[in-house]
Amino acid sequence: MIRPQAPAKGSAAPRYRRATRGFTLVELAVVLAVVAILIASVLKASSVINDAKANDLIAIAGDLSTAARQFRDRYHYLPGDDPKANADLPAPVAPNGDGNGLIDFNASGVMEPNNAANHLVQAGLIRAMTDPVLGTVLKTSFGMVWLMSFQLAAGSGSSGSPCGAAVDSTAPAPSAQNVIVFANLPSALALQIDQKFDDGVFNTGSIRGSAPYSTGANAPPVAC
Repeated sequence: MIRPQAPAKGSAAPRYRRATRGFTLVELAVVLAVVAILIASVLKASSVINDAKANDLIAIAGDLSTAARQFRDRYHYLPGDDPKANADLPAPVAPNGDGNGLIDFNASGVMEPNNAANHLVQAGLIRAMTDPVLGTVLKTSFGMVWLMSFQLAAGSGSSGSPCGAAVDSTAPAPSAQNVIVFANLPSALALQIDQKFDDGVFNTGSIRGSAPYSTGANAPPVAC
């Protein structure tokens, strides 16, 4: 029997190195391709979601426009403006408008844009939710929605008035009549809607924003 010899005195014991193996170019290429596919899938899913949100908002605008026309055909006034709403519509409450042909703020301080949703609901033309302070209101997941005849402008009104616009019963008839206003939309979504259905410019065309659109990560929402 042969016994292994012990290492000489003072010499280090032999060390065994394990060979390490890196990624080959092919493997790296495969990893990068998978990452690229995942990123593309995420971006595509985000685009599909944003398209769906834009289409939903346009559908809401179309439904409200149709409901307002049906209300006018039936009662001969726009919703919110009907001066005999209490007689035309069922209980519990249907505030009268002033019958001037506009969904506006009348001389007695009644905000007809806030009453328009109530008139449409009581006429059975739409569904809406009830706010403990404002009563019957229209809302999306982003914020309030109003029907009104009003020129968008800066104001200091209450949170219950369209986008906080100030009530001015002495102002002349608005130059932009019969509009549907969405509050607090993400700026990028507002831009997408404007580009898809109008001219993509915030202050021209049939779709407008109360401020220039921004696409930055921290862009503030468009007020109106």
